[in-house]
Amino acid sequence: MPHSARGEACGQADLMTIDKVCEQCGNLGKDVSILDVSAGSGRIAWEFIKRGFVHLDALEACEENINALRQKALYDRYFHCDKSYKEFPLADCVYDVVVYVQVSRDKKITNGTVRQLARVTKHGGLVVICLNRNLSSEEQEINLETIMMELQTDNVWECLSRHVIAETTPKTDILYTFRKV
Repeated sequence: MPHSARGEACGQADLMTIDKVCEQCGNLGKDVSILDVSAGSGRIAWEFIKRGFVHLDALEACEENINALRQKALYDRYFHCDKSYKEFPLADCVYDVVVYVQVSRDKKITNGTVRQLARVTKHGGLVVICLNRNLSSEEQEINLETIMMELQTDNVWECLSRHVIAETTPKTDILYTFRKV
């Protein structure tokens, strides 16, 4: 498993999420503003920094994680929200890129979360969501896909890709990429 500059292990889903951002932001350069939603240990931030991205903010529900992230000095700014992630304490249209990677059962994405991901993204910006199918119920997955399609129908964003990532472990991730309209 690849390790970032400071030893944080990145899984395949993390790396594919970052690769997707790099692929889609190629002509924007490394000066884009990125929000890492549910930042956890900052694993993704290490890899973004290693690849030359410099403007990273963290949104996290766990105060202990925020304190640990501050000690690591990975992000420019740190934002706290409630554990439902239904309302972000951020203005509209702030970020060029918003990423969310689900790595545990505790990180359940909701319809409200999906709407917030779109809300804080700039027009023309990128939203990359990686969901672990084994951590979501079938009902939750259907609800999320429905809200994602509603946002597309409502001309909030366009779906650039939906990619199934088969890991060597028994879990399966789905990587969604959207461009905000």
